[in-house]
Amino acid sequence: MARPGEKHENEAPYWNPPNLYALCLKATVFTFKFAFKDCLNLKNPKQLLKRELSFPHFSFPKLVCNDLVALVVSDFKHLSYSDDLTEILLRFILGSSWCCYSQLHLSMHSQAWLDDPAFAKRIVQHHLTELTIELDTLVGGNAVLPRFSLDAVCKSLRNTLVSLTLKNFTLRRKDLRSGLKHLKKLECLCIPNISIHEGGRKCKHVWPVLPSLEVLDLSGASVTCGNILPVEKHVKILRLYNHIGIEGSLLGFLENLTVLDISATNRYFGSLGRGSELMTVLSKMPSLISLDVSFRTLSVAAVQLFNSPHHRMQFLGLFGSLSFNREDINANEVTGDQTESQILLSLEVYKERAQYVLELLFTLASPVEEFERGLKAIFEVCRVHETDASILLAGTAAIHLYMKHSGINAELKRKAIWILVDIMSRHIKHPDLVQNCCVCLYPYQTMEDSGFVFTKLATALVHIIASFHSLRTLKSALVGLCKMIWWLPRSKKTWLGQAKAVEVILDVIMRLKSVDPQDNPLPMVEIGWNILWNITDGCPENCMLFCACGGIEVMLACCQTHQEVLESSMSSIFGALANVVEVEELQSKVMSQKVITSLRHALITDVHHRMGYSIGSVIANLAYNGDQFWGGVQPSRQSMLDLLVTEMQEWSMDEEIAIEYQSLIPLMKLVQASEDKVACWAMRTVASLSMTQKEFYCNLMRKEGVIPVFKEIAARSDYDVSLSPSLPQLAKIIVENYESFFGL
Repeated sequence: MARPGEKHENEAPYWNPPNLYALCLKATVFTFKFAFKDCLNLKNPKQLLKRELSFPHFSFPKLVCNDLVALVVSDFKHLSYSDDLTEILLRFILGSSWCCYSQLHLSMHSQAWLDDPAFAKRIVQHHLTELTIELDTLVGGNAVLPRFSLDAVCKSLRNTLVSLTLKNFTLRRKDLRSGLKHLKKLECLCIPNISIHEGGRKCKHVWPVLPSLEVLDLSGASVTCGNILPVEKHVKILRLYNHIGIEGSLLGFLENLTVLDISATNRYFGSLGRGSELMTVLSKMPSLISLDVSFRTLSVAAVQLFNSPHHRMQFLGLFGSLSFNREDINANEVTGDQTESQILLSLEVYKERAQYVLELLFTLASPVEEFERGLKAIFEVCRVHETDASILLAGTAAIHLYMKHSGINAELKRKAIWILVDIMSRHIKHPDLVQNCCVCLYPYQTMEDSGFVFTKLATALVHIIASFHSLRTLKSALVGLCKMIWWLPRSKKTWLGQAKAVEVILDVIMRLKSVDPQDNPLPMVEIGWNILWNITDGCPENCMLFCACGGIEVMLACCQTHQEVLESSMSSIFGALANVVEVEELQSKVMSQKVITSLRHALITDVHHRMGYSIGSVIANLAYNGDQFWGGVQPSRQSMLDLLVTEMQEWSMDEEIAIEYQSLIPLMKLVQASEDKVACWAMRTVASLSMTQKEFYCNLMRKEGVIPVFKEIAARSDYDVSLSPSLPQLAKIIVENYESFFGL
C-alpha cells in the first residue's frame, strides 16, 4: 500500500470475504486471520481464528464487510509509533470507513497510540460495546501514563460501551474516576494488575456511581490508599484474585454477589485477615453460588460453612487451601489436587495462572482415566503459556502420560502432534523440551497419525538437526526423523530432499567427528546414516543430492574414523551407497579406488554378514557395466566378484537380511545379466527374501509378473558350475516358494 496521499500502481484490491465476523491483525507476522459464521463465539473472538490470509508489507487490502463484529490487534511488541507500518495500521484500524465493529482488543508495547489526541475520535465511529486495551507489562508496570486521555475515550463511547478492560495500567485515581463517570451503561469493568495512585492526598472511593455495573475484576490491582471497592450493591461478580489482607468488612455491603474470587497466588501469599468475620459475611450472601478461596488460610468457620447442607454451591475453589477430605464439601464442583477429576477441573479453571498450572501438572500421575478431558485441558494450558518453557516441560510430560494409553482417538492424536511440533519449533534451543516433544511423537509418526502434518513436523526436525544446539536435542530429533521416513512414499522423500534433509544429515555426520568420544557420538552417526539409507531408497532425486552434497566423501571419512563400529554403522552406510548405485547416472561417481578398497575391507571383516547384501548390491551393480567401465581401478573387477561369490557361500538363505525392496525391478536387470557371477548376488537375494518374507515378496512377484523369468533360468543347462548353489538351483528355490505360497 502506498503511503497516505500517494497512489501505487499495484494498490491492493478490495477484499470481501463471506461471513466475516472476527478479524485478528497480528503485527509480528503481518497476516489477517479471519473467522466464519459456523464458529461464531462473540464472547471470545480469539477462538474464532480458523484460517489466515497473508499480505506483503504495506499491501493491506481495503476491507469491505458489514458483518464484522470483533477486531483483535496484537503482537505489536517490536513496533514503535513512528514506524510507517504502525501508522498505516492505525489508520486502517481506527480510521477505516470500510468496516464497522463493536468489539476492539488492542495489545501493544507502546502507549503512544493511546496518547494520540485523535484516538477517541477515531474509535467513536465504530459504536464500540466492548473495548480492551492491554499494555505490555514492561510498560504498564513502570510509570504512570500522564497523557492517556481515558476521559476522552469514555466520553466518546458513553452511549454504547458496556464492557471495558484495561490491563497492566498505572493510573491516578482522578483520571480513572473522571473517565468512568461517563459510562452509565457500563456492565463489566476489568482492570487486572492496575496500579491506582493518589499522590499523597486523602483518598475516598475510587469509583464514581456506575448504576449498571454487574461485573468487577480487580485481580492483582493495587492502591496506595483508600477503599478500592464500589458502593453499588448490585455488583454480582467480583474478582479479587491476589489481594493482600482481604477483610470481611470490605464485602459486607455486597449482598447480591453470585460469584466471588478471593484466591491467592500461593499458600505463602497471606491469610484472609479475620477469617471468622469474613465467613460470617459470606454466610449472609444467599445468592452466592461460586466462591474461590484457593491458597488462602481458612478458619474452622469456613469448613463449617462449606459443609452446610443449607447452602450448596455450584463451584468452590479450594486448591491449596484445605487438607481434609474434599468429598465432605457441599458443592457441585470443587477444585483441588486429591483426584484426577479435581486436578483437571483446576487446570480448566486456572489455566492462566502459571503458579497453579505448574503445581497441578506435576501432581498428575498414573493411572489416568479421563483421556479426552485431560488432553484438552493440557492442550489449552500449553496454548496459553506458549512462551513459558517450565510449564511446557511439565505439560509435554503430562501429554506423554495420557497419550501412551490406547484409548486416544485420531482427532486428539492429530491435535497433540500439531501442538508438540509447535512447541518444539518455538523452543528449539531447549534440549529437555525438544526431547520431551520427540518422545511424545515417537509412537505417532505413521502415515495414519501424522501424514496430515508431515511437512510441519519434518521441517521442525530438520531445523533442529541443522541447529545442533546439544547432543541430547540432536539425538531426539534424529530418532524422530528416522521413525518418520519408514512409511514415506517417494513424493514425501523428494520433498525432504528439497527441504535440505540430505545436506543437513551429511553435515551433522561430519560435525560429529569432532565431538569428544566420551560423549558417545557414534550412535547418532549410525542414526544419521539410517536416515540417509531410507531417504535415498527408491528416490533418484535424493541419491543425486547425496552425491552433490559430498556423500561419497563423508562415507569414506566414516569408514576411516569409525572402524570400531564397523558392523553397526557400516550396514547403513553401504545401504545408502547401494541405493545410489541403482541410479545409472551416478555409478561413475561411485567408481573409485577408495570406494572399492573400502568395500573389499568391509566385506572381509563382515563376520556376522550384516552388511554383505548391501555391499554385494554395490559390487554387482558396478560390475554389471563390464571391464571397460571398471577400468584400471584396483582391486580389479574379477577379484571383487570372486570375493563376493566366496563370501556368499557362508550366507544362510533362511535368515532375515537387512535389506528390503518395494519393487523387484532393480534386481531383475542383474538377474538377467550375461555373467553368472554378476547375477548370483541378485538371485540369492530374491531367494532369501522369498523364504523369510514369503507373503510380501510372493505377492510382489505376482504383481510385477517376474516368475516366468525365474522359470526360464531354472530350465537353463548352460551355467557356471563353480557357483554353489548354481543359478538354476536358486531359481528353482524361488519358484517353489512362490508356488507353495499360492498352492499351485
